[in-house]
Amino acid sequence: MIVRWLLACLLAGHFSLVLADDTTQQDPWMLLDKAAHAARDLSYKGIFMYQSGTNSRSIEITHMNAG
Repeated sequence: MIVRWLLACLLAGHFSLVLADDTTQQDPWMLLDKAAHAARDLSYKGIFMYQSGTNSRSIEITHMNAG
C-alpha cells in the first residue's frame, strides 16, 4: 500500500516538472513521453514519511541514473 502511494507521488512529481514547460500543453503524447523519460533519466534521493494515527514509517528512496 505504501509503495503504491509512493510511486504515485513520484510520478505526480515528474508530471509537475513536465507541466512547467508550456510547449507540451498542446500535445498530450509529448507530455507523456517527457514524463516517461524524466522517470527513467533523472536522479533523485529523498525520504518518504507516512503517518497514520500513532503509527509512522519512513523509507529512504534513491534513484540514480547510471548513464
